[in-house]
Amino acid sequence: MKSKNYKMSRMFVTFLVVCFSLSFTVNTKETKSVLIIYHGGIPPWKPAPSLDDGKVDALTHATTKNVNVENVGKKVKSYLENQGFHVEMKKALDMKEPIEFLVYDGIIFGTPTWFSNVAYPIKRIFDEHMIRIYEHRVGRLNDKALSGYTTVMERGESGHNCLRSLINGLKHLSENTVQGTVINTGDEPPIVEKLVEEFCERFIEAINKE
Repeated sequence: MKSKNYKMSRMFVTFLVVCFSLSFTVNTKETKSVLIIYHGGIPPWKPAPSLDDGKVDALTHATTKNVNVENVGKKVKSYLENQGFHVEMKKALDMKEPIEFLVYDGIIFGTPTWFSNVAYPIKRIFDEHMIRIYEHRVGRLNDKALSGYTTVMERGESGHNCLRSLINGLKHLSENTVQGTVINTGDEPPIVEKLVEEFCERFIEAINKE
């Protein structure tokens, strides 16, 4: 009798272990990861020096304390995490190898608008890392959802020109490219929140296709 009960107990424990393992595997598989790669924020970025100040010793950056690339990225991160995604934020200048981009299911680029273009550190990502993925990785980044956002101080076309340039660049790498968003540094908090939410929902729809 004891032997029979012992065998049944072992079978039950084994059953629980298997169920736990399967549950863990399913949950792990369902948790998708997103990288927010960005440039910009509040100081140490400096305003542009005057014409007679000599050589520039730091990257200039037009930004505000309340609406900038970094804190918009944090809002995107928070929204996606609340929807069950694992999200990491990394500065563009800290990226060393193209392989660092390959472990994520989705990648979001954040940049300030500089003269209707992406900021130099974001362009550098394309020139130093994305070109290697483009030329040497089979399928490039077609297994990932890609998108981006930009912050801009002036109203008008410059922010949209910047975003258009960014998204067009991403289309060379992935067919699953999501329309990004433009956020003005003068936008009120409710508008910023709405733009972030709409952007995140588009991105979630795309990444769930993978």
